[in-house]
Amino acid sequence: MKIRSILALTDLSVDADRAVRRAARLAADHGAELRLLHLSTGTLAPNANPLPRLQRRARRLARQHGFAVDVVAGAAASVDDVARHRERADLIVLHDPRRSLPWPFRGRRLTERLADRTGLPVLAVGPSSALPYARVTVGVDLRSGSAALLEQACRFKAGARIEALHVLGTLRALGLRYLMSAPHVRHARLREARRHALRALQRLAAQANARDGRVVPAIGFGAVASGILARQSEVQASLTVVGAGRRARGASLPFSSVARNLLDASTGDVLLVPEPAVRGRRPAPAHAGRSARVAGAAAHTG
Repeated sequence: MKIRSILALTDLSVDADRAVRRAARLAADHGAELRLLHLSTGTLAPNANPLPRLQRRARRLARQHGFAVDVVAGAAASVDDVARHRERADLIVLHDPRRSLPWPFRGRRLTERLADRTGLPVLAVGPSSALPYARVTVGVDLRSGSAALLEQACRFKAGARIEALHVLGTLRALGLRYLMSAPHVRHARLREARRHALRALQRLAAQANARDGRVVPAIGFGAVASGILARQSEVQASLTVVGAGRRARGASLPFSSVARNLLDASTGDVLLVPEPAVRGRRPAPAHAGRSARVAGAAAHTG
């Protein structure tokens, strides 16, 4: 992932300011330009003008980091509004508030919709955003886009320890017959599935390690999102990278995505890399589709 320009979204809240600070640190690391765009969520007074506050924030960041910070004129009130600024961006950074809703009412998160709509990687900054990205967990499903996803994670943060994690869900990997087999047959099939997955992970790691040798393979078991979250907690990873737009066969909740479950429960930052970027497909143009309102995005049900 070559980051030359970062678009940081903010509604001028304290939580959004954490995301802006993370965006500034990433811009300094990558030598990228940073632009601030006001995200209209209805938290300001109706007649309040956010531009002066954004400009003051930009000047403070510029003095702190030693590079110019631009402010985008106007405000974004929909996903389509943000998508209109995608041409000059390689990464979108925002704070996407965590919500715990019953699964029938859970729709796509703002971060997911932005990744899908813009075709850009989107970084959702969590409550522990002050931590450096010393350890990064990359959830891979061993499909054709896994190598590109891992490569982008390696380029995202130089020097971080990268863990390529594949969660081996029993139903997905072994099938229904696995549950109907005798215990010794289940153990044998599980060991064989683990060997196959580990060999595939080792091949992926070998490709990525051609540069600096910091990628290690890891195997998890059970529900996909829960397995990633458990591993993230175990190794204390401050960043989790996952492909966006993939349905979670065997994820922790029915009819939901791995990305959504991670965004709901992760305490660290989550980077969503959309499938169009991984597979080389072009995203839809910015004018296509119906605008989805960002106001009240935390409670949006898709």
